[in-house]
Amino acid sequence: MNRHTRLCSRVFLFRACLALLLVLVFVRGSLHAQIDTGSITGRVLDPSGAVIPAAEITLTNVATNVKANTQSTATGVYVFTGILPGNYTITARAMGFGSYVVREVSVHVQQTLTVDLHLPTASVKQQVVVTAATPLLQAQNAAVGQTIMSRTINNLPLATRDWGSLAQLAAGVSTAPPGQPTPDSGSTESAYFSVDGVNVWQNDFRLDGINDNIEFYGGNYTGTNAAIVPPPDAIEEFKVQNGDFNAEFGHSTGGIINADIKSGTNHLHGDLWEYVRNNAFNANYFFNRNKPTPEYRQNLFGFTIGGPVLIPHVYDGRNKTFFFVDYQGGRYVLPEPATSTVPTPGMTQSGFTNLQDNI
Repeated sequence: MNRHTRLCSRVFLFRACLALLLVLVFVRGSLHAQIDTGSITGRVLDPSGAVIPAAEITLTNVATNVKANTQSTATGVYVFTGILPGNYTITARAMGFGSYVVREVSVHVQQTLTVDLHLPTASVKQQVVVTAATPLLQAQNAAVGQTIMSRTINNLPLATRDWGSLAQLAAGVSTAPPGQPTPDSGSTESAYFSVDGVNVWQNDFRLDGINDNIEFYGGNYTGTNAAIVPPPDAIEEFKVQNGDFNAEFGHSTGGIINADIKSGTNHLHGDLWEYVRNNAFNANYFFNRNKPTPEYRQNLFGFTIGGPVLIPHVYDGRNKTFFFVDYQGGRYVLPEPATSTVPTPGMTQSGFTNLQDNI
């Protein structure tokens, strides 16, 4: 193979990899399972309560400024599906009517919001702006569950840094039997739990819509049914569902723990942490008073960072492409109990010919 052929092969390989990367980035919504997203629906109405067909409705993500558009049907109904968790603004317009804006619409995992849009009549340009109220009842979905938000995840103490243990905050969730299947089972810090009395192995973990159960990846070491456990700082929210599941769920008979990882926005954001435990901070054991404190080190550290992808001379990346990265590592020095057997006096005094103590 000559030099020109090798160069062409490398250029082709580079272009193929770049094309694959762009496909994965820009069609994420279509490849992405919809079980970790939410929906918004409602009707477009005039002041008398009559429906308005063919109204233009725009949904805008507040953090990224990414927009989605749709039209109301002949019955005045509009629907947005596959919406990532976050805060949104809804804007509606129709010929012969003023615009109607609804701000602070919070969408959560597996939640269908009903937001009716009441357009005012106007002979001149007029705009009505309202703030969305928290719905008292999710009328479009019969699933029963509780959403644990990122603020709760970050503010509550987590001895193991496993956010899955916070599922015990939801109704119908109880701790696993003490000592089964792990030594910390039965405590509130354990990520093993029972939903509505069902076996702890019957919980279904989903991460960004993907199967995250241990049998899918061949097991784990984190002390939980989930195989991949991102740090709590990387979780946007997760929902614990324990009844009347939608048709897309059918893996287990217990609860569904449906988590969503944070995404990048138009502004650079992130955090940095380290949790330290050290024998220098500990008192000595009571029966170890004449000896040094046993060596103990625990350093748990990591970071998250997200923001827009900026490509000079191509486009600025704002409102188009975003990135988010998280990492957590640990370094441990832990005392381990050990049992040793030493020769008895009968063995040593007989030159190891009298071994009756071992018989």
